[in-house]
Amino acid sequence: MKTIVVLPTYNEKETIQEVLRGILTHDVEVLVVDDSSPDGTGKIVAELQKQNARIHLLSGRKKGLGDAYRRGFAYATQHLNADILMEMDADLSHNPKDIPRLLKPILQQEADFVIGSRYCPGGSIEGWGRYRKSVSYCGNLLARIIGGIREIKDTTAGFRALRAEIVQDWDASATKGYSFQIGLLHHALQNKYRVQEIPVRFTDRKVGKSKLGMTDILEFFFVALRIGFQTYRRILIFLLIGFTGLLINIGAQSIFLRLLHIQSLIALALAIEVSILWNFFWHDNMTFADRKRGNILYRGVKYHITSILGAGINFILAATLILHFAFIDELANLIGIGVATISNFLLSYYWAWKK
Repeated sequence: MKTIVVLPTYNEKETIQEVLRGILTHDVEVLVVDDSSPDGTGKIVAELQKQNARIHLLSGRKKGLGDAYRRGFAYATQHLNADILMEMDADLSHNPKDIPRLLKPILQQEADFVIGSRYCPGGSIEGWGRYRKSVSYCGNLLARIIGGIREIKDTTAGFRALRAEIVQDWDASATKGYSFQIGLLHHALQNKYRVQEIPVRFTDRKVGKSKLGMTDILEFFFVALRIGFQTYRRILIFLLIGFTGLLINIGAQSIFLRLLHIQSLIALALAIEVSILWNFFWHDNMTFADRKRGNILYRGVKYHITSILGAGINFILAATLILHFAFIDELANLIGIGVATISNFLLSYYWAWKK
């Protein structure tokens, strides 16, 4: 399998030759994506390219790390016929000796996407101060909690190997800077590619300075929010529809009682049924629209059973907390509603709208 190491550069003349020597000791080719470095990095690579056919150069305007990788991945797959792509920094932060370790799980068919991780057991960071460690830690925490990428320890790592097919159906246009890393990782996880982390030692650059700026941090935050919404979208819509169902319930009950003068308990039962039908319609056409199978009547009956079970859980739990644990009525009911909501979502997902 042909491996192309995609190496973005901007003012890396001090390290580029050493990095390329280290990379080319392995059975790989390297594509340097240089953003018209003012220090002449591109010219150095162009000279080295004449001496070694495994070195390729792609030049362009500086538009951020994400754009450089996007152009590099496209060129590597379309013009260099890459089977495996690698991400790597050109400042010696990543040790070229680790390249075979990242490639091994893919070559042995054990993984599709391998991360050289600083934060999994055995990984480490050398030379970073408190500020850089804090920024990295907060970025990972943001991606894991808000972005929903919980299973990965190092979501922002820039040392990776992945099957080329992963990027071919990914729209990377929304990420220009460092947020590219979590965007690509989220895409791989969402499409059920096997992701594996292996420990590496990350060493802070000895020359030059980090290109991470405030614009990159802000973009990272907003991309994490967008990914988080995509990850939790179904749950958020489920909760929103449930809330509107509560308003429908209260409104319908008032109409039955005040306008139609229906007996209290009958009015309550009718209001509950109206809210269940309301919720079912919107869940069937929005929350679980991609999971609709079979007859709508069959789904409707199952959702009714789900709702009744949820109401039962709410009542039993709230009554238990009030009678046996002396909880305030409103708090007990709130806890019961929370547990019942979780129950309703799980039963709806795995039963009423089971694929």
